[in-house]
Amino acid sequence: MEPRRRVVIAQEYVATYRVPFFHELKRLLAPHNVDVVVAAGAPSRRFRDRNDADTSAIDVTLAQREFSVFGRRVVFRRLGGLRRDADLLIVEQARRNVDVYWTALRRDMALWGLGSNAAADAGWLRRALLRWLTRRARWFFAYTPSAAAAATAMGLDPRRITVVYNSTDVTPLLRECAAITPDLITQLRHEVGVGGTTALFVGALEPNKRIEFLLDVAREAARIDPSFRLVMVGEGSLEATVRAYPGHNVVLLPRATGPDLARLAATARVLTMPGNVGLVAVDALVLGLPTVTTDWPGHGPERAYLDETTSVTAPNDARGFAEALIALLHDEPRLETMSAACKAAASEFGIDRMAEHFAEGVLAALADGQHGQSRPR
Repeated sequence: MEPRRRVVIAQEYVATYRVPFFHELKRLLAPHNVDVVVAAGAPSRRFRDRNDADTSAIDVTLAQREFSVFGRRVVFRRLGGLRRDADLLIVEQARRNVDVYWTALRRDMALWGLGSNAAADAGWLRRALLRWLTRRARWFFAYTPSAAAAATAMGLDPRRITVVYNSTDVTPLLRECAAITPDLITQLRHEVGVGGTTALFVGALEPNKRIEFLLDVAREAARIDPSFRLVMVGEGSLEATVRAYPGHNVVLLPRATGPDLARLAATARVLTMPGNVGLVAVDALVLGLPTVTTDWPGHGPERAYLDETTSVTAPNDARGFAEALIALLHDEPRLETMSAACKAAASEFGIDRMAEHFAEGVLAALADGQHGQSRPR
């Protein structure tokens, strides 16, 4: 009988949206005699304001500390025996985690990440560090095809890359969307306090989402169309900035997921994300909301999930963005066409597919190690 193998996935903390994925991954790998151990700590001060941590999928709680070095966040985690006992250790493709460098020197880790720099201002040193870490990976789990291409461009063997198609659990959203009727939409809009033309923002209230720019857009949009309303759903360090917004056309609501998100999304016609577009792209497709964004360089690789049939790339200034946003909100035929395209594209994503891809990659990485090919040259 094949011996049981142990795969450890280390995370700084586990967000609620990741929990269904970890449960499904464990279920898929159990018949292959593979035990998945999720090791994670508590969210740092930077992420605590998001209020999205969930411990239900964590098997081992990590002791970790955070420091600031030359203005950059650095995290130290004690992996200890978890590293020694793992047949495969999977860590984030993140320069900030000090433990990753020690593991990289031994070349016995797999990476899971974006492939390239998510930061719009990444300098040459940060790019060089990411390239060094990526090249030393035993296996790479790429969020998207573009992330895989970025890792290949850094020198990683494409035969040791698995594209997982990063996703959220779309099932609750799909179920709730199917139950929403026109009468319910009218009721929800009354409850939220919006009318006229309404856009939605979903995400952490953090600088990389360009919250201040978005508030400027809301101000400009209201000048063009006084009935314009922006519903912002999220929490984070810039919550006070949003609450201080002087206009009455911005509604701030707490973070929402699943059915709650579907109901709030029914009050709007578009999703507006001038800053980082990441996994919210999947939600937008499922919800049938065209995304209005910019060509800002700090997007996540999931931005590639959206094309010209499901999104609009607006000018990168508040007035121009607002004009593009209002133009779309007043173009009913275009809205209907784009919404249908979003829903059609949504069928490509989900936790089930992501977990299947990830499980295939885990088994390939374990087999590669058994054949003595796990150490890159």
